[in-house]
Amino acid sequence: MTADRTITAVLTDQQGDLRVAAVTPPELGPTDIRIAVTAATINPIDDQVIGGFSLRQGWTKAGDLGLGWDVAGVISEVGAEVTDASLTVGTRVAGLSGGTAKTVGPQAEEIVLAATDIAVVPDGLDLTDAASLPLNTLTADQALDLLGPAAGTLLITGIGGAVGGFAAPLAVARGWRVIGLGREQDREFAASVGVEFVTDEFIAADSTAQVDAVLDAAVLGGATTGVVRPGGTFVEVVVGATPPRDGVTVHTQFVTSDGTRLAALLAQADQGTLAPRIRSTHRLADAEKAYVDFRDGGRGRVLLVTDRAE
Repeated sequence: MTADRTITAVLTDQQGDLRVAAVTPPELGPTDIRIAVTAATINPIDDQVIGGFSLRQGWTKAGDLGLGWDVAGVISEVGAEVTDASLTVGTRVAGLSGGTAKTVGPQAEEIVLAATDIAVVPDGLDLTDAASLPLNTLTADQALDLLGPAAGTLLITGIGGAVGGFAAPLAVARGWRVIGLGREQDREFAASVGVEFVTDEFIAADSTAQVDAVLDAAVLGGATTGVVRPGGTFVEVVVGATPPRDGVTVHTQFVTSDGTRLAALLAQADQGTLAPRIRSTHRLADAEKAYVDFRDGGRGRVLLVTDRAE
């Protein structure tokens, strides 16, 4: 029962207001898992929801919404019809809460997710690190699926960014020759994951560079379509960011929750092949300060942590 108690959660009125408030915990369905949250990540989409983006798009209705997508914590309750024997009370898990229409999101003391949307966190992986991974690793891995089997040279934009930084080692592991476009400060990182580093000159108007595919993690759009060979493939991570070009197939990556795939990605993080990058952590009660930090920019994730943080 949840009606006789409250939890702390981060809410927005979708008109620029952000506040921490006491709310009724989300109800647990028969195939759901209740998670006592340890950490949740702040993402650009959260800030867009605060500013009313999803409301203007018609994705949400007016009123308060919860925030957050990525989460990690400990299972506190299991739905009656959950059959996965690994998901028991006390198990450390991480998951992705997709979409923007949430009464309570991961930036809260508790969250309820479908059992199929979460994965057990390996013993060697810190829960705060785990919370920084779901959205961006799933986006990167699913985007690579849209490219099909490795077939030559892949340009990844934003090589040091949230999605590009994970897409690079994942693409190398799939057999692509990867070129990473980024800022000069990203050169060392690119080398560390086996990627050839380039700057904006690579996609300049007079460039003769040609690649077989582009994963546009930095949302550069049309600026990068010119380097794709005829018959090549372009994957965008924001719908409509890329103008069509004859001879180039454009796909849009819409991330979906996938507990099985997330488990494999968490295992890679535990093994050191995917490296969490955290810039700062803030207490849940200090969410407003955390969002200011997030808006200041910089490499690495900004997370909210509860009193359960390790």
